[in-house]
Amino acid sequence: AKKKIAAAAKRAQTQTANRQALRDFLRRQSAPDLAERMWQWAERDRALMAEVRSWAAMDAAAAGGGAAEALKPVINQLLGYRDFIDYDEAGGYARRAQSVVTLLSQTTKRDPVQARGLCEHALRRLWKAIENADDSNGEIGDVTVAVFEVLKSAVAAAPPPAEWAKRWFNLLDDDPFGLWPDDALVDVAGPDFQRAWGQRVTDEWLTYAARAPATARGDGGGWDYPRSKLRGRYISHLK
Repeated sequence: AKKKIAAAAKRAQTQTANRQALRDFLRRQSAPDLAERMWQWAERDRALMAEVRSWAAMDAAAAGGGAAEALKPVINQLLGYRDFIDYDEAGGYARRAQSVVTLLSQTTKRDPVQARGLCEHALRRLWKAIENADDSNGEIGDVTVAVFEVLKSAVAAAPPPAEWAKRWFNLLDDDPFGLWPDDALVDVAGPDFQRAWGQRVTDEWLTYAARAPATARGDGGGWDYPRSKLRGRYISHLK
C-alpha cells in the first residue's frame, strides 16, 4: 500500500511539473505567435471560437462605452443555428451558448440596465433554438435557466422602472415552456416594478372575473387556461 501511495504521489508530481513546463513554454512565446495559434485552434473548435467572439465583444463594448449594439450581433452568432439541432449536436450548442452567459454576467457588473435588455434578447433566441432541437438531456434548457439568473441579478442591481413591467409580461408570453412563475422577479425588482406589476395583474383579473364571474370553465366545458393564469397572478399579488 505504501509503495502504491508513493508511486501515485510521484506520478502527480510529474504531471504537475509537466503542466508547469508547458505553461512556462507558452509564456516564452511572442504575442503574435500565440494569437495566430489561438486563431488556428478556434477555427477548428466552435466552442473556442465562441469564447474568442465573446472576449472580443466585451473589449469592443468597453471601448465603445458599453453600447448594446456591440454585443447583440455576437449573441446572435453564438446562439445561431442552421438546421435542426439533433441530440448529438445539442451538447456542443449548449457549450457554445454558455459563452453568452459569461458575456451577460460580465456586462451585468458593468451595466446592469444594458444587461437586462440583452438577457431578454438571449432568452428569446434560446427558446427558438430549443423549439428546433432535440434537447432531451436539457443542456440547452440549463443555459436558459442560467441566463434567467443573470437577468434576475441585473434587475436586482438596477431595479427597473414601472414601464418595464410590460416588457416582463411580454417576455413571459414569449416563453413557450412556462419555465418561470409570473412573480419570479417581483421580490428583487424594486417598488416601482412591484406596484406596476400588482396593478396590472389586479386589473386583468377583475376584468376577466367581471366578464365570466360564475364559472371557472371555458365555453367548451374544459379547463379555462386564461382564467387560471390571470387568477394565479392575482393570488400571487395578494400573497
